[in-house]
Amino acid sequence: MQQIWRPATSSVTRDASGAVRLNTGGYGFGLRVSTTCSFSHIVAHSGGLPGFGSQMRWLPEQGVGIIAFGNRTYSGWGAPFDAALAKLAETGALQPRMAEPSPALVQARENVTSLVLSWSDDRARSIAADNLFLDRSLERRAAEILGHRTRVGACTAGSGFAFVENALRGQWIIPCERGGILASITLAPTIPTTVQYMEFAAAPASGVVARPGICTER
Repeated sequence: MQQIWRPATSSVTRDASGAVRLNTGGYGFGLRVSTTCSFSHIVAHSGGLPGFGSQMRWLPEQGVGIIAFGNRTYSGWGAPFDAALAKLAETGALQPRMAEPSPALVQARENVTSLVLSWSDDRARSIAADNLFLDRSLERRAAEILGHRTRVGACTAGSGFAFVENALRGQWIIPCERGGILASITLAPTIPTTVQYMEFAAAPASGVVARPGICTER
């Protein structure tokens, strides 16, 4: 019900302050599904007849919903709902819930972290999907990790994830003497699962991995 089956026309406008406003989405099974610059997944439905109007709108990723009933003919709840969600967002409390990592992703995190702490060609081959070293050779990847280790010094395994996009994709920070290494992986849907994407970068100084923005201006 919350997946788009009939796409609708998208629109990009600017509000009075000049900020970009995006609205894109379509219709599911009886529900309107959309994305804006503020929220990546909005599910809603409105209705009305002479004498009343209603709307329900919820944000599945944040676990928040609003329902309104009005005693006016075709009561229009769109603008009040927009304003209410904007006010809630201003509080900083509307944070998307992070996806739950699968056991395979947790294990892959441990395996990839062990490569950073102590590289092993055999261990790297054992966790790699067919494409991993075709995209970039094993030797080149080993050299890249050595470069990171030279920059940040000795590292420890740490724990947990900084960001989990879905059950097979996540990021975490490996703490080191002089900063940290941001590790990002995606698993291939194979049995057993293997690593099809693996990248490393300097960890953000804040120690927090921000979610990618929906709308960005250039």
